[in-house]
Amino acid sequence: MCMAGKLISIKKGVLLCLLCCLTFHLKAQYYTTTYIPVKYGGNCTKPTYENYFKKNNFQFHTTDKAILAKYKKYLYFLQWSYAKACKDKSFIDEPFIKNYFQKLLDTVLKANNLKEKIQVVVTRSAVPNAYNMGDNKLFVNIGLLKHIESEAEIAFVLCHELSHQLLHHVEDNFIAAELRAKDKTLKKEIKDIKKAKYNKLDMSVQLLKGINYDFAKFSRANERQADSLAITLLNKTNYALNESIEMMKILDHIEEDSTLLDYGKYFETKESFLDDAWMKKQPARLDFGQKDIIELDKDSMKTHPDVPNRIAMLQQQLKDIKANDAERLEYVQPKSTLDSIVLASAFEEIEMYQKNKRYGAVVYHSMSLLDMVPENVYLYKKIALALHQIVSKVKSHTAQNFLPIESKDLPEAYNQFLRIIDRTTDTELETLFKNYLSTYYPKMSSDPEIQTVYNEIYKKK
Repeated sequence: MCMAGKLISIKKGVLLCLLCCLTFHLKAQYYTTTYIPVKYGGNCTKPTYENYFKKNNFQFHTTDKAILAKYKKYLYFLQWSYAKACKDKSFIDEPFIKNYFQKLLDTVLKANNLKEKIQVVVTRSAVPNAYNMGDNKLFVNIGLLKHIESEAEIAFVLCHELSHQLLHHVEDNFIAAELRAKDKTLKKEIKDIKKAKYNKLDMSVQLLKGINYDFAKFSRANERQADSLAITLLNKTNYALNESIEMMKILDHIEEDSTLLDYGKYFETKESFLDDAWMKKQPARLDFGQKDIIELDKDSMKTHPDVPNRIAMLQQQLKDIKANDAERLEYVQPKSTLDSIVLASAFEEIEMYQKNKRYGAVVYHSMSLLDMVPENVYLYKKIALALHQIVSKVKSHTAQNFLPIESKDLPEAYNQFLRIIDRTTDTELETLFKNYLSTYYPKMSSDPEIQTVYNEIYKKK
């Protein structure tokens, strides 16, 4: 290609990049009135066994040929599973999101002079978690991203997961499991339990406790190592180190949800009201002293150290290295980009719930998000479509397949919605849906799906 051709090509590339960035920021602004789901997919190719290991150039701990062969089969199986998950649209393939996190990770790798090729994968899972499976990929769930408050926090998360990869924790767990399976003492204990005439269950439980305790203890040690190395990695960058503590504080309260929802605003009209008894929490029922047959010691079975302990360890490490955030940054990339991604994660969670036909979750999370963006038509639409499905499933007596049972593990506001469904008659529930549809139809009337539902409900052709 001639020099002029190269310049034209470069200009086109720059222009395309600028247009893409502009589109992304415009899309972020549109969250106030609508939302366009991001792209899903990823690299769904299934390389040959030889090409997979040639491309990744893994470094292994074990020299045991038999164990190494099994572990390499495990890694190759992961790639096939990853490719299948790509086709099932389990991962976010939006360039702006992918590039943002990859650039963040590459900054960490470069600052630490690491040559490993590590990929960040953003998943559509609502579980607030990030993880590494030993395959040179760092997975971050949208369920975690929606809680992030600074770029330095997510930088620490990526450093933590990168540490698991660098320290070969998955491989070490695999090796430990293989060695345990060959352990002669364990085999003898299992054999003795089989031969025993009495107390087989108790003996089995005690054996299980011992195995789980060893595994949990090993995992907690790995987590402490990963936290420690994460600070070391982060220290080589410009990111604020104390944001690691803020990230831990978020994790400590991440499952708490004190959302308050005014269901009357959505379901009541001048002629029709919600009955307070539908939402009121009832006293716990007697369990007649029942308890699990197998009880495990919760504290000893934890695979992660308690967050307060992790915070204390990180604080001591920051003190030891004399961490000073005076000239460090909470953001290296634009704050607006992460803000858009955090908000998009909340919307994508709703997309994921809809994909999995978890209609109650669609309604609850959409209404929760409306408190932030009260004019977002996308959310009103999602609520209408989910309510339509719920009414249909209740009438067909299949609601139990799509709605959870009221639980102490769910937010109280979500439980209130579940109680409404559980305690209303089919007719009452349908009336509530019609109330919602008639009230908010003007906001959604241009949408073909909503038009179809509206015409079906009101018998218009």
